[in-house]
Amino acid sequence: MFASKRALSALCGTAILAAALAVASCTLPDPKKAPVAVQPTNAPVRNLTSFSEALRCMDGLFQRQGKNGFIITSKSIPDATGKLALGSRDMLITSISRMSQVSQAFRYVDYETDQLKADSVQNLSQMFYNANRITIDMPQVYISGSISQVEQGVQAGREGVGLTTGVLDIGGQRDRNVSLVTLELHLGDFRTRTIIPGADSTNTIAVVRTGEGMDAGAKIHKAGVSFNFGSDISEGSGQAVRTLIELGTIELLGRWTRVPYWECLQIERTNPAVLTQLRDWFDGMSQQQLIEFHQAGLSGLGYYKGPVNGTYSDVLRTAITNFQTDRGLVPNGQVSFEVYEALMEGKVKMHALPSAPPKPVTISGPQPINVNLQAQDGLTYDRGQRVQLNMSLSRGGFPYCYYRDVDGTVVQIYPNRFQPDKLIAGNRPVLIPDPSMSNSFSLQFIKSGREEVVCVATEVDIGTLMPAALRAPELTPLPFHSLDEVVNAVKAVVQPAPMGASRLTFTVH
Repeated sequence: MFASKRALSALCGTAILAAALAVASCTLPDPKKAPVAVQPTNAPVRNLTSFSEALRCMDGLFQRQGKNGFIITSKSIPDATGKLALGSRDMLITSISRMSQVSQAFRYVDYETDQLKADSVQNLSQMFYNANRITIDMPQVYISGSISQVEQGVQAGREGVGLTTGVLDIGGQRDRNVSLVTLELHLGDFRTRTIIPGADSTNTIAVVRTGEGMDAGAKIHKAGVSFNFGSDISEGSGQAVRTLIELGTIELLGRWTRVPYWECLQIERTNPAVLTQLRDWFDGMSQQQLIEFHQAGLSGLGYYKGPVNGTYSDVLRTAITNFQTDRGLVPNGQVSFEVYEALMEGKVKMHALPSAPPKPVTISGPQPINVNLQAQDGLTYDRGQRVQLNMSLSRGGFPYCYYRDVDGTVVQIYPNRFQPDKLIAGNRPVLIPDPSMSNSFSLQFIKSGREEVVCVATEVDIGTLMPAALRAPELTPLPFHSLDEVVNAVKAVVQPAPMGASRLTFTVH
């Protein structure tokens, strides 16, 4: 009986092994099918977003309003939180391109440096002061900003269900996680490197993820309107950021060109935010600009047959009166906010409205930059006294200051860890050291003799271009014995771009 059980067990074991091998043979890869296996399972599709149609709408709006020929650039749009690694700048360029296909409203100056952390706008500025190297149309505006907030897991939840039969346990659960992503964009004047007041955009998108790792949806609230995006569009944080960039670009460029961009976002003109924007634009225009606008708009509608010259006339009065009568407004023939508001509808074609962009700037050559350097208590001191320097530039630039003591030791004293700002505005005095910082360094005379300080200034930040000898940490000795050597080293880097310098010599008793 015992032997029979062993034989039966061996037979069963052999059968089970054979069955297992049979199943395994079905799962082993077939080398002949390898070329097929590496093929993508999904066909490529065009990247369509929730604002793709809005970008096309803006393109048509720019064309009807006669907005074209603007030159624009941008800084990088980094993730200030460090939680997302995205090509935000490329997304921005794509958005600008899509709203300029027909209208040619904006031309993007695409300039980048090999240095990953370099300020591309500042480096581009260098070209206009160094006309011997390259000629580029000067942008009127640039876009800057960042992903300022990424709040993961703002809301989280889990639900599950289970079934127990006594023999078999079955269970399942689903996770849901809500995250917030905020993008802030600003529009700046390229000439002055200043942010244009009111030309900014801040939007937050709520991204919902399910337990499978896919986005269930996203939502933006703007001007009382909710923009909703389904899972077929938003499938990751990257797509959420793209959506924010497209919305922000529409707002920024719509405000700057003063076109009714809200129509492309399907926001009603009666919305309080829209009415406030219209009133601000109206109040900010001169009388001549308002007359030109009325002439262009009424001409496009067929009411006005005269020239667009900013001069009020009987012909314009008649055109306004007829327009007001047809629109149910008070027919007084006057330039007014009510007529302006009616003409701001996107369907109105602005006929012969004067173009806004200025002519390209011709750079004749490098412009000088002057450094003003003074010591608050003169140039003669006793041992133990301290000196404080007052430094300013004739216009915006990047100053570097170096000090040589009696022993011939040369150190960089500006910029420093206490005063890290490299770029300073024109005619803005900087005190070195900064007296408001109690833990800062001091410049104290210890020995009798002669000591010197020199400040050089350039149009661009030369910190990364300096020779290795000048890139030692600030307030530490440099391998130079005179300030002339320092000035010549800087001059060799920046030429033929303009450079300013100023030097002081102190006598210590």
